[in-house]
Amino acid sequence: MKIEDRFPLKPPFYTDKWWVSPHNFEPGVRPTDADRRPPYIHEVTLRDGEQSLGVAFKEDERIRIAVALDEIGIQQIEIGLPLQFQSVFNATKRLMEMGLRAKIVPQARAEMPDIQRTMETGAKAIIIVHTINPYHCAYAFNLGPEALIERLVTSMRFAKSQGLHTIFQASDVWRTPMDFAVEVFGAVARDGKPDAMVLTDTTGVATPAAVEFLTRKVAAVSAGVTLEYHGHNDFGLATATALAAYAGGATGLHASFNGLGERTGNVPTEEIVAAMELLVGVRTGIDLSGLRYVSELVSNIAQTSVRPSKPVVGDGLFQIESHIVSLISSKMEKAMGVQTGMLPFVPTLFGNDQLRYVLGKWSGAISVEYHLERMRIQASKEQIEEMLAIVRDEARLQKASLSDEQFRRIVRKVLGGAALAAQEAAAASGKRLG
Repeated sequence: MKIEDRFPLKPPFYTDKWWVSPHNFEPGVRPTDADRRPPYIHEVTLRDGEQSLGVAFKEDERIRIAVALDEIGIQQIEIGLPLQFQSVFNATKRLMEMGLRAKIVPQARAEMPDIQRTMETGAKAIIIVHTINPYHCAYAFNLGPEALIERLVTSMRFAKSQGLHTIFQASDVWRTPMDFAVEVFGAVARDGKPDAMVLTDTTGVATPAAVEFLTRKVAAVSAGVTLEYHGHNDFGLATATALAAYAGGATGLHASFNGLGERTGNVPTEEIVAAMELLVGVRTGIDLSGLRYVSELVSNIAQTSVRPSKPVVGDGLFQIESHIVSLISSKMEKAMGVQTGMLPFVPTLFGNDQLRYVLGKWSGAISVEYHLERMRIQASKEQIEEMLAIVRDEARLQKASLSDEQFRRIVRKVLGGAALAAQEAAAASGKRLG
């Protein structure tokens, strides 16, 4: 019996492009059909992403990023605060005139001048932000609980009366007493009738379990109003909490490319899209192959680097050095024709380069054979072992993987210059030396 017959690999956890955990799709783990709502991405690179230290977008840069987001299917783009920045005001007007598919969403405070200034851009949507932490409200805004709710409801009603798609974003929800958070959302949903409400973990302090729990509580009193989630990454849990918010009833997921944002940043757009598609098994409407392209665009314009090990879009994700990883990957590809023997997904799925076996301190003979095959060079087992020993020594000495030219010099040293030249000449002419 073949191993595939006993342990079948099948969708949704296995396709020719990915291989993830089948346990994600067990009953009780995967959302039920009723809960498996199509999520949408509310992209905040141009607003919260710009709050990263040292990042400032010019008007044309803001337009370019917004167009790229629209091209890959992002549904909502938060553009910034028109009242505070003329460049945001101008960019919003231009984008509205361009007629993108994405909903352009300027941000405003829960104050009439903010809302009126936003309307002057021609925007058809608005996101109104206010903290609901009672300590913030009391000491920063001189607002008691009743006055806060009145301000929020009044702002929602006014924006709605102007024909705007109105989103209420509550800040610092998970440091707000639970009963009061539920009371605020219930009152705003009932009396302000916004189109959506955002639960925000402003300081990234909630566990995934806490996010799912409170999101369910709010969903129960939201009178059918769509819920969204905005999380920060102070404890490295941003993507996990976004998944938890979706499980708890949130449909809109706020995210920024490369995780840009205040302090430790936001939910990375590329991560939550990949996780929703592959790990949860729901379509996001985003062009997956464009994720790395937009990541590079944002990185270049924002002048921020993306670390090689960055999930989904990092340059180093598909460069394999370890001998055992190379061995399993190579054997699986030959036996089954897949590249996911030791990878969760193929490189090209999100617009990355092909899988590559790099030559480093942990490399094995199979990596040397891979590079020799690329060069169309033959070597004996003993010669390969000699090359491998040199590769490992050099990589440890240099504290880096070796380049193609460095490996070619090792091959010349082991095979001899004349023998290498003869093999290269034969390869160039399409022949093989016996």
